[in-house]
Amino acid sequence: MVAALADSAEHATEAADLLRDVGTGSAHEPEYVQAAASLTSVVEGVDHLLGVLQALTARFSRYLADKSPPVDAEPAWAEQQRDKLPTYVTSGQYFDEDGHSDIVQSGRQDGDEHLRIGELLRELGAFTRPRGTPLMIEHVEAKVAWRMRNGRSGKVLLIINNPMCVGPESCIEYLEDILLPGQVLTVDDPERRRVFRGRNE
Repeated sequence: MVAALADSAEHATEAADLLRDVGTGSAHEPEYVQAAASLTSVVEGVDHLLGVLQALTARFSRYLADKSPPVDAEPAWAEQQRDKLPTYVTSGQYFDEDGHSDIVQSGRQDGDEHLRIGELLRELGAFTRPRGTPLMIEHVEAKVAWRMRNGRSGKVLLIINNPMCVGPESCIEYLEDILLPGQVLTVDDPERRRVFRGRNE
């Protein structure tokens, strides 16, 4: 739209100049002058409109920059977001590449989500124990990886308020099983930042 308006203003300016040139010395010079003046007014109006549109475009760009998913955000920014998280339970806030953001907490408050995570890992053969299910299926990191898998998000930054669980049957061991190939989940906890990449079809 901006380019089209700019072209219109340019053509109107050229037309006004042409009318002045053609009308100079003719019997209808006043009419030519009036027509050229009208075109000049149009150009001034278009110029004003262009200024408004450019200001709006700049403002909208700044808005998008503020709202854009900070999937590659610096650790200092992540630390600021971590300070805003609830502290009474392990909590995390994720940001995906489409601008979506949500807070997720460990536990069973999200319906049967944790059960479906357990079923998936068992179907994939990731669990080795014959009975029971590791507690990691209720953790923030597993829930976000599960939502990525189902929502097909390609890249997500997750900021959590407690260190990730480690060792056998931990999130660190199973997250890449939950993710699909090509998906990347970056988990930023108070101690470090880890990147997990999907490895299953």
